Amino acid sequence: MSNDPPTLEMNPVFAEDDGVYKCRTEFKRSRTLTQMVRLHVIAMPELWAVAGRRASLPCNLSEPDDSVTLILWYKGETKAPIYTLDARKGALDKARHFPSTELGARANFVMSNDPPTLEMNPVFAEDDGVYKCRTEFKRSRTLTQMVRLHVIVCKLDLLDERETMRTQLTVNKKL
Repeated sequence: MSNDPPTLEMNPVFAEDDGVYKCRTEFKRSRTLTQMVRLHVIAMPELWAVAGRRASLPCNLSEPDDSVTLILWYKGETKAPIYTLDARKGALDKARHFPSTELGARANFVMSNDPPTLEMNPVFAEDDGVYKCRTEFKRSRTLTQMVRLHVIVCKLDLLDERETMRTQLTVNKKL
């Protein structure tokens, strides 16, 4: 038997799950334990971008009296980061940037934005999803922030002179 405390896992969590939960444990030879837990649900920011245009995903780096050493961006449930900014060997403004092969040259982390953002240009339909920004500091605890990116795919119907559809172009093609 594990010494870890019992846990209740909820995935996904919705705004209506916010509230007080009661855990009651009954033992054969001991008294019953009851514990109340308050769950605060914080809504995930949602952003929209048009396929073929720019998307800016925010990541707040503010932690008083500490400095950022590493910023890792993940998409969905992937284990490997899609973008890394490594300042472990120096100042944040001199940090090394490592986009994944998936993002390549179309991604850059912009520190001068407030808050700093992961810029993707152009954004593709397959970029739609949940992103996680994990920020590590020298002394403080790691911060994790999530954002949901919705990619809008525009379709253009071309009509000939008889107003019949000839071609359908989609603006989510990779160049």
